[in-house]
Amino acid sequence: MKNSYTAADIDVFEGLEGIKKKPGVYVGDINKTALFQIIKEAVDNCIDEFLVDENTKVYIEIDKENMTVLVADRGRGIPVENHPKTGFSTLTTVLTRIHAGGKFSGKSITSGTHGVGISATNALSSNFEVWTYRSKNFDVSQEGNKTWYYQSFKQGIPQTEVTENVKPPINWKSGTVVKFIPDPEIFVKNYRIPIRRLKEWLSNIKYLCPNLEFVLVVEGKETIYKSKNGLSQWVIETVENNKLSTVSKRFEFTDNFLDVSLQWTNADEEKIHSYVNCCHTPEQGSHFTGFKKALNEAVAPFSNDKYSKDDLRLGLVGIIHHRMKDPTYTNQTKEKLSSDDAENYVKNTLLPLLLDFFQKNKSLTDTILTKAVKIKQARDKFREKRAAIKDITFVKKTSKHVLPTVLLGAPRCKPEERELFICEGKSAQGTLKNARDPRYQEILSLKGKFTNASKNPSVELFKNEDVRNIFTSIGSNQNVKDLTLCDPTKARVGKIIFIPDEDDDGYHIRCLALSLVINYMKELIEADMVYVVNAPLFITSYKDRKYYGNTLENIKSQLPKSANVHITRMKGWGECEASDMKLFAMNPDTRILYKVILTEQCEYLIENIMGKDAVHRKKLLGI
Repeated sequence: MKNSYTAADIDVFEGLEGIKKKPGVYVGDINKTALFQIIKEAVDNCIDEFLVDENTKVYIEIDKENMTVLVADRGRGIPVENHPKTGFSTLTTVLTRIHAGGKFSGKSITSGTHGVGISATNALSSNFEVWTYRSKNFDVSQEGNKTWYYQSFKQGIPQTEVTENVKPPINWKSGTVVKFIPDPEIFVKNYRIPIRRLKEWLSNIKYLCPNLEFVLVVEGKETIYKSKNGLSQWVIETVENNKLSTVSKRFEFTDNFLDVSLQWTNADEEKIHSYVNCCHTPEQGSHFTGFKKALNEAVAPFSNDKYSKDDLRLGLVGIIHHRMKDPTYTNQTKEKLSSDDAENYVKNTLLPLLLDFFQKNKSLTDTILTKAVKIKQARDKFREKRAAIKDITFVKKTSKHVLPTVLLGAPRCKPEERELFICEGKSAQGTLKNARDPRYQEILSLKGKFTNASKNPSVELFKNEDVRNIFTSIGSNQNVKDLTLCDPTKARVGKIIFIPDEDDDGYHIRCLALSLVINYMKELIEADMVYVVNAPLFITSYKDRKYYGNTLENIKSQLPKSANVHITRMKGWGECEASDMKLFAMNPDTRILYKVILTEQCEYLIENIMGKDAVHRKKLLGI
């Protein structure tokens, strides 16, 4: 039997019923952000009065135990006379009807647009009270003769008529005061006032409203949020708090509709906040698109090199605040601006100013472009390397399979405890095998000198079996988002320890290993995972005791002058006894390891000594 579908199946919500049934549509995720949003809606009304020069103070009082929120301003108050369309008080109309408010005409700049905000707060509160200071006897002509009006609600339903001469619960001279309790039947999973988020929001919003004082009282403790210098103060404090170095002076602009403050720094990422009419737009929108286009076009005349336009903003700290009439957003929570005219206004306003700014600050312009070009080159190089290693089998942390056959494994330990020793040849591997602790120490033998990572393209490099075995044994996979070919968090080992032979071939292999690591495993160096064994070059025995040293003189200084001994110069570790190898390479208590640390000088030397250009090598050799 088919389900019936008639007029009786169509729901029609009146008043605030739609908000109660689908609160997420109006105030966001009911379990995460909605409770903060209904508080913000009340404060936004106070900010709207500031935007039209009618308010200088916002007072917020929180009682966590009783879950009450009180918000007050010193604005014009809400009209109380009967509304011509509804036939009852405008105060009641504003609080019980969605899309009822003074923000539809586009005549003034306000944070709200839909006339939903404070009515949503009322609808989602178990108790809601309002006091507003307006002319007596509902007569707007009696401007100099005002009093307080009061009305109460439960879950959005009026409990009293609009009553005259009822003072608010705080000592307040004018404006509007609202007091409400979020409805526990609606905010079931997360019924607590988000104090921390409220403080963070006030800490930021004060910069958008210079000289507007926000007073937050929580459990009797008062905190004042006020900024005198607005956006420039936010930029200065952000740079200082993050211990950043500035690249040049700030770019600043303000008019009746746009405030911008920008500071390029040495940071590796951008930190730009965008706002519209004091409302944060975390998903940005058309005003931010206008800014990006202005920035891109302003920089373009200064470079013919290829770069990503987004990289021009790396290191940029700033705020863009667009004030506009009748803004359009993608949703009620105003996360993204969709007004087309905002893009054109911001772009056309900022483009000539930014052109002039970059013309007068050539060093900044060069710095921005150089950084963007280098990042593009690094990104292109990453793609090339990534394509070359796409067919390498990267082994997961806990995997026991697909490992190189030349690897002596330690499969039963934790990845962070595992040590991977990389040696030269089967003979050295045999000695290390007898010296190792098989519970956590692995041995990978190389055939000999492998492909030079600084001289050869990635495609050629990863054809080399030794190179492929090193990558597979380490097990670090790629992280495309961070442009890393070796992600330390995915490695199957905690330490990579190179132990090449102490001869000419061994020194060459050491240089090849450093070249490979710096070019392809830089992140492992930064994670303190790469080491080289500092093994002694000379060894001898005297009266059942062994002596070690890096020079002949060092060995002789340890012996009696009368001692007649044979001193051996260690070349290949295959010649070494396992007990000796255990002492100076495998035992954490007696060995000495050099940790590989990355510096600009180190990268420069590797690039010049191991790279394609032979000029630097000839210079070192005096040729």
